[in-house]
Amino acid sequence: MLSQHLITKPLFDALFENYSFTSHTQVSASLDAVVELLEDHFLEKEIQPLEKLYESVRKRAKGIDNPEGRQRIVI
Repeated sequence: MLSQHLITKPLFDALFENYSFTSHTQVSASLDAVVELLEDHFLEKEIQPLEKLYESVRKRAKGIDNPEGRQRIVI
């Protein structure tokens, strides 16, 4: 669950930046706390290969102003 959160949170943050539901759910907040503890040790190196994917999603999501369009990107 932690690895899924770690990988997908930046994607959902990019796709739904004005909704911030990832920071308002109890499970997400708890997982964020664990991720923060682990970041100091090794996570940056593990996430680095995903940065191109995250940037691609940010570019695709930019300018889409409706949930349906953002959901199409997820699919």
